[in-house]
Amino acid sequence: MPHRVPLRALALLLAPLTLTTGACSGVHVDAYPTEPGTTTDCSALLHDLPHRLAGLDARRVDDDLAGAWGDPAVVLRCGVERSSRGDCRTVAAQTWRVTPTSDGTAYLSTGRRFAVSVEVPSDHRPSAVLAALVPVLDKHDPGHPEPC
Repeated sequence: MPHRVPLRALALLLAPLTLTTGACSGVHVDAYPTEPGTTTDCSALLHDLPHRLAGLDARRVDDDLAGAWGDPAVVLRCGVERSSRGDCRTVAAQTWRVTPTSDGTAYLSTGRRFAVSVEVPSDHRPSAVLAALVPVLDKHDPGHPEPC
């Protein structure tokens, strides 16, 4: 005779799965132009991104050269085109070009072989996010902070 699990017990077993799958939903990243020759470096950098960033859990991303954490998502794009737009700020020993977005701030790294942009929604602390990312950037592209 087959063993039957009461419906209530089954619901209790499946409840944690329901809660975690919602947090794992993917983040859509709009298409963006990338610099030629950055794919290999960016793939290596993305492989080493932390699973938790400034207290935010990693999220699945629909782009091979991007990473995301939290909800609303902090989004990192690798190999982006360089820009001279935005104010210059140094955060965690890295110089960034900073521009406001509709829901937060975008940071573009400077002084490295390949550029990385990090969009930080206003719900999150940019200094904590950027400080957690700089060691990974340094590992894959030591670069040199440069004045803007």
